[in-house]
Amino acid sequence: MKIKIRPTDYLLILGAILAPMTGFRIWKVGPAEALCCIWAILNLKNVKFHKRLNFYLYFWIMFITSIVLGTIFSQIFYTVHPSALSGILTWIYFALISVVMYFTLKEMELAYVKKIIKTVFVCAGFWYLFLMLYNQFVSSSFLGTPLVYGGNRFSGGAENPHQIALFMLTTLFFAIFFISEERKAFGRIVSIGIIISSVAVIFETSSSTAIMAMVSALFIYVVINMLTYKNSARIMVSVGVFLLLVSIFIAVFYSFALFGRFYEWVLADPNGQGRIEIFSDIVNVFPKSPIFGLGPGVHAMDSSIEFHNNYLEILSMTGIFGSFVFLVLSLKIFKDTYIYSRNLVPLVLAVYVYGFSGFSARRLVYWISITFVLVIIEINKRRCRHGRS
Repeated sequence: MKIKIRPTDYLLILGAILAPMTGFRIWKVGPAEALCCIWAILNLKNVKFHKRLNFYLYFWIMFITSIVLGTIFSQIFYTVHPSALSGILTWIYFALISVVMYFTLKEMELAYVKKIIKTVFVCAGFWYLFLMLYNQFVSSSFLGTPLVYGGNRFSGGAENPHQIALFMLTTLFFAIFFISEERKAFGRIVSIGIIISSVAVIFETSSSTAIMAMVSALFIYVVINMLTYKNSARIMVSVGVFLLLVSIFIAVFYSFALFGRFYEWVLADPNGQGRIEIFSDIVNVFPKSPIFGLGPGVHAMDSSIEFHNNYLEILSMTGIFGSFVFLVLSLKIFKDTYIYSRNLVPLVLAVYVYGFSGFSARRLVYWISITFVLVIIEINKRRCRHGRS
């Protein structure tokens, strides 16, 4: 039976597709933020506060509490960064979208949720491929917004390439997830097309971090398939992905030879010069407020630059308390994904690897993707409890 998407859910779908296009924002709000917010408000009634506190809701309450306490501590003992208030509002917004998405979608049928996710990432794959080709053959701007960053790095309408690089990473691995489940030839062809377009766009961003995350996650995908599945079809898929992995690895890291390790990987990024030195400044920032952090803002190098590292940013922003809360959530995500939806492990891994050279958690695309994964996990849990694997 054909699945029809509710009209209001197209707000979430369109918002998710446009999430990387931050160049269209006015202040902190663009079309994606507005559409997702309207959808969340319309579905806010689905958040059940009166029931036993859900782990995802609990995470956001504790995490934002740490952010607020860190900001208060900075206000008392240091100078609060000018973006602290807008930073708090940004994290509250992420919490709103994430929690409402989780509580709304997890009560739906798995087929319906997959329909929404597939619509998002299939449309996004072709949309950003179109923008990439438009940039190459027509114009370097779209509706007055630049499509490139730094002269030659494709940004897809974002203020920098990191939004689109992260988004296409998740698009790639959701496509791999769907091709592993697709039974119809046409569906597999579409998924293959999205995989090809995602890889093409990722390379156009010139993000070595995204490429490293892609290679790492593809390797994990191959290993998982080889250890889990025995039939020849799965082995053929694994061998194909393995050959793709080897090709990418050779193409990207051949020139690094024996020196192509973490240090060179970070410095190879066009914006990566000096990031090792920036990372090391955490030893000066962390002692200022080790328990609750310093709140949102720019903290590295005497508050002159970001750490460009998801985990160091969280540590400096929320201290030990917030970092511990984030770690618990992360471990739960990996554990539950491995148990209940193993083919999504590479996606989660790619997102977390990307965080080593970018503040990925401060992006709407990050939380939309993570929440989609958590919803699939929760529905699979429910199906297992009712004897439907």
